[in-house]
Amino acid sequence: MRRVPPARSPDPRAARAPARPGFTLAEMVVAVVLLAVVAGFALPFVTNQPKVVAAAAAQGDALQGARFAQTAVDRELRMIGTGTLPAQPMLVYADAFALTFNADLVTRDADDIWAVSYDPDADAGGVLAMQPPAAALPRGTLTYPQAAFVGANGVPGAAETVSYWVSLDSSTAAGDDYVLWRRVNRLAPVVVTTGVVIPPGEPFFRYRYVRDSTGALDTVPQARLPLQHTSPTHNAASDTGETARIASVIDRVRSVTVQVRTRVRDPRPGGRDTARVVRASTALINVTALRRASCGTAPDAATPSAVLVLDANGRPDYVRVSWSAVTDDGAGERDVDRYLIYRSLNGAAYAEPHEDVAARNVAGGGYTWDDYDVRRVATAAYPVANQHRYAVTAQDCQPQVAPMASTAAVVVPVVP
Repeated sequence: MRRVPPARSPDPRAARAPARPGFTLAEMVVAVVLLAVVAGFALPFVTNQPKVVAAAAAQGDALQGARFAQTAVDRELRMIGTGTLPAQPMLVYADAFALTFNADLVTRDADDIWAVSYDPDADAGGVLAMQPPAAALPRGTLTYPQAAFVGANGVPGAAETVSYWVSLDSSTAAGDDYVLWRRVNRLAPVVVTTGVVIPPGEPFFRYRYVRDSTGALDTVPQARLPLQHTSPTHNAASDTGETARIASVIDRVRSVTVQVRTRVRDPRPGGRDTARVVRASTALINVTALRRASCGTAPDAATPSAVLVLDANGRPDYVRVSWSAVTDDGAGERDVDRYLIYRSLNGAAYAEPHEDVAARNVAGGGYTWDDYDVRRVATAAYPVANQHRYAVTAQDCQPQVAPMASTAAVVVPVVP
């Protein structure tokens, strides 16, 4: 009988997949080089992006800080003279870097309907008129008050004394960084904002006043500052002003302009510091309203124009908006309070007023306003230039507004 040999198990090597060739050294070198080139192009973009975001955030913070400071001062300047007694001055002290005035801004008395606001928790030292002994006012040699301010019934006046002023910021090394302060009566000063930049020779406060008996308005020269009463008591016989026909210079102030400049620090390599400026004029309503003739129909429309102004290096610096006084500004009904300025960027609809300028109430003449907050950066939709368009309207004491009048578009080239 024939013997059958046992079955042989299959060779495991026969079931293996065909061998696959690997990368050669040359291919590996090429891959590494290409990866390095791509990474070299992408790395600056990735590392620079956070700095671009930080720069944009710094610009927003600077502008927001400037607007906050200007708005805080403007809100209370509008109330100058509210609730003052006949012998109590509205403006007490006016300087390029300090301003003191009287106004009934807050009360703790729920039955006092004349104060601007009611706050039962307000400090008792800051809700009534400041009384002797006199105290030194900020940034000056004037002491105030020299006389008591009480009503006919012997009750102290309700209008408190408010001071705003700027002083150098000792916490920074820069020689032009300032702090804006506020103080009521003899209470402790409170910081309004920091980071205010004031270049040499530039005032923080500017004033427009009735220059002479003709009623013409003009800017108070800095050489004439500070303004204050020559007599400790307001309306004293010795405090009649330059002539017997007109009041003291400080009582002829009709508007106050506050300019807040903040610095934007660019964290990018080679980035340069820029500035954000907010400037607005506030009419002293309780002074100018005394001679208002009427408050009837809405004002006529203005005729504005706008041009781009370049700096010394030929780069876009700001846009200047100009317009002529409307009919009721200094003539006609003489009831124009201010001009509202609107701004549209790249065809967007006008929204809230961007700025306002106090009316001078002098017939004829013109106005200018400079917009330093122009867009100079490229966007996907506007890579080469941005278009700014402005509109101006007059507002009277009702308040009624004139028809909105627009300027032509102003093209602002993108700054490389």
